[in-house]
Amino acid sequence: MDSSITRASSGRWCHCPPRTAPSSASSTHTVTATVGGYYTGSTSATVTVAVSDGGFLTGDGHAVVSRSAGAYPADPASKVEVELTAKPATVKKAASGEAEIEFRSGGKTYKVKASTVDGLGVTSAGKAAEVRYRASLYDSKGEVLVSGLTLAVMVTDGGSPGRNDTVGVTLWQGGVLLFSSDWTGAGTGEVKLTGGNLTVH
Repeated sequence: MDSSITRASSGRWCHCPPRTAPSSASSTHTVTATVGGYYTGSTSATVTVAVSDGGFLTGDGHAVVSRSAGAYPADPASKVEVELTAKPATVKKAASGEAEIEFRSGGKTYKVKASTVDGLGVTSAGKAAEVRYRASLYDSKGEVLVSGLTLAVMVTDGGSPGRNDTVGVTLWQGGVLLFSSDWTGAGTGEVKLTGGNLTVH
């Protein structure tokens, strides 16, 4: 059964199985990354990926962030609000969902809005979801600042009522980091919600 692995702008490897892949399938692949242009060289690594098991993501909540980063970093100790839905593709229908992220940067309020899902991985048994949306960034007046962005969201469902749920949000413009809710230096980590509930069904 053919499948492919591509590196998304979130920095994570995306497994793209065929539509006929069984929902419980998992597989191990050797990935070779070759860099051109000003740089040369290649490296290989073995990664294990799992196909989404048909689960979906819903919910909203907020988290207080302390190490946000990017061109629009959230103000220290400020609140990031998220509202998310994502459903997997079927044989007849593409993956679908919406996302809205609100945060303050430099004392100004910004919103990220998305209504197209470009990639989705949900493991309902493990209560985890990773979603890649096509998004736009808006100012407080509702004017579009930048469009054609990649919004990558990671969620771990810690159960109801949501106090143990965690979320990580990253916004990219190509290879430029516009926003990370919790930048570790190598990628975006997940932080606990301070309110709300995100559910991986």
